This record gives sequence, structure tokens and C-alpha cells, in this order.
Amino acid sequence: MFNLSSILNESRFVAVLHIVLPLASVFLLLLVGLYGLRKFLAHQRQKADKYLESGDRVKHYLRSAVADALDGPAKLLLVILALTTIPELTFPITATKALYISRHLQIAGVVSSVCWFLLKIVKKGEHYFVHFGTNKEIHGRGGIDKATASITTKLLLVSIFTISALVVMQSLGLNIGALLAFTGISGVAIAYSTRDLIASMFTTLAIYMDRPFTIGDVVNIKTDRGETEGIVEKIGWRISKIRNFDTSVTYIVNAVFSLVSVKNLSRAYNSQLTFDLRFTYQNNEKLLSINNLIKETLSFSMLNIEGKEIRIFNPSVTLNDISQSIAGINILVFLPNFFINDINGLLAKNAVLIILNNLMSKQNLWYNITVR
Repeated sequence: MFNLSSILNESRFVAVLHIVLPLASVFLLLLVGLYGLRKFLAHQRQKADKYLESGDRVKHYLRSAVADALDGPAKLLLVILALTTIPELTFPITATKALYISRHLQIAGVVSSVCWFLLKIVKKGEHYFVHFGTNKEIHGRGGIDKATASITTKLLLVSIFTISALVVMQSLGLNIGALLAFTGISGVAIAYSTRDLIASMFTTLAIYMDRPFTIGDVVNIKTDRGETEGIVEKIGWRISKIRNFDTSVTYIVNAVFSLVSVKNLSRAYNSQLTFDLRFTYQNNEKLLSINNLIKETLSFSMLNIEGKEIRIFNPSVTLNDISQSIAGINILVFLPNFFINDINGLLAKNAVLIILNNLMSKQNLWYNITVR
């Protein structure tokens, strides 16, 4: 006898089974994939640790960086592939709209995962160059400087994110051509209204490529508004931060650097110590004799600093102030730049002051010595 209810129940069971089995299989495959990925990454990290034990820091960092960068994006990719595969297994023919959406989401998910992986790799690369690289061209020790690594990382991050966003939008069916055309038209107006900002950005790129100075350098900058001397603390896209020696901060728009001269004191072969000497004199002959005596004495003097004999390079003695009975002399002393640091600089100043004091005390004149 024909039983309609049993047939309906059987068809419902088949329909439920048709949905449950693909879901269960996809979920099982997802778990297997995540477990396999976890074991693979653990194996790569173990290999990286072996490289570290053998002293190969470069291979250790590269292998561990790739493993860390793969961790999140690979898991996201597996989840997206699993979720977008369900409609194809559940509704292979009937739900064409669901299949269309799932395929576009699948492409967007793959591109997003690859983008995330590349962004993490770029950040890892910046960390490698900052902590393991050194400055060959600037400090003579090999590698690239921190500022160059930073700007290169920023440019790569912006490029990767922009390209990935365009690919994702195109995969979702958006009209990229119209978007680019609108961006080009509006970009002309924006560029004109922000030309000073764009000039600063291009000057920043020139600073990073030509490297007239970098973070940590001592620079002297002369502009129409005055003179600034201090340590470069930051080179931004628009402004740079200079820490003056009185601990104040000067912010300079980067576009200014294309119009002024910048003296980089950190790259000088010699460091300069400046002294001002004022003393009484009786006649011009006495004045000239003291001037020549100071230069001759300093030219043949050796400074004993921390047990090292340091010679003074070509001292400069210039008469810069004179009155009826008092004269002023400016004294410049040059010492090797590799030798001067905070402590040695103070010791060198003290040593030169002692030489000048011994010389002037023998002249039976009133004098005063100041250090700049």
C-alpha cells in the first residue's frame, strides 16, 4: 500500500542528511587542517631554535619570522575556504546566488589572508633591519639605518594595503575604473590645495634617499628665521623634530630642507671646542705676541685623556674684540670626532683650560676664560 507520510519523512531525512553530512565533513577537514598547520608551524619554530643554538641568527630570525607571519593568515584562510565551500556542497545546482556570493567571498578572503601575511612579513623585516642591521654608509659598519627601514616599511605597507583593497573590491563586483577616475579628478583638486604638504612629503622622501642626516645626528640649520642646532629625534612625513642642547624642541617643516643648507656635525672628522679669552694688554706688540703664543702652544700640545695622548688639530686663534686696554680672542680647538663623547669632551675642555690658564698666568695680566 502506498504510504505518502513515510515517503515525506524519508525525503526530509535525506534532505537533512544532505545538509548535515557536508557540514560535518567540512568541519572535520577544518579541524584536521588547523591541527596540521599547528604542527607545521611548531616544526618550523623548532628548526629556528636549532639555528639559534648553532649561532646562525639570520636563518633563525627568517624562519621564525615566516612561521609567526603564517600563523594568523593561514588560520583565517582555512576558515574562509571552509565556510565558502559549504554552499557548493550543500546547494550544488539550485542556489546559484549563494554560490556566486560564496565564490566572491572566497576570492576576497584569499586576498585578505595574503595581504595580512605580507603586512606581517614587512613588519618583521623592519624589525630585523632595526635590531640586527647597522649603518654602513653613515657610520661605516654595514647595513641600513633605522630611518630608511622605517620609511621603506611605510611605503610597502601602503602599497600592499592599497593593491589588496582594489583587488578585494573588484572581486566583490565594484567598478574599479569609475573609482580610479573619480580619484584622479578629485586628486588634482586635493593636490593643489595641499601643495605645501605634498612638497614636505617629497622632501621627506629625498631625505630618506639622500640621507643628508638621520635620527640621532647633530645638525646645524640656518633659516631666514634664525639658526637651530641640536639632535634629530624624528623625521616625519611633514615635520622633523630637533632637540636643542638646552632641551627645548624645534619643529621644522620638511619642505624647508630643500631651501636651506644643513650642516651635519655628527659626520665631521673632528669635533670643535670653543673658548673665549679676554685679557688686558699694554700695547699692540704685546697683543700680537700673546695671540701667536697661544696658537703655537696649542699646536704642539698633547692632551692626556684617560691615558690616551690626543693631539690638537690646527687650532684657530682669532682676535674678535678689542678696546683701549682689553682684548678678546676666540679660540677653536679641533679633536678627533671618534674620540669625543660626553665624558671625554668634558675632560678635553678641562685639559685645554689648564693649558690656557698656565700660559696666561705667566704673562702677569688680568684675564678671563669662558667655554661655549
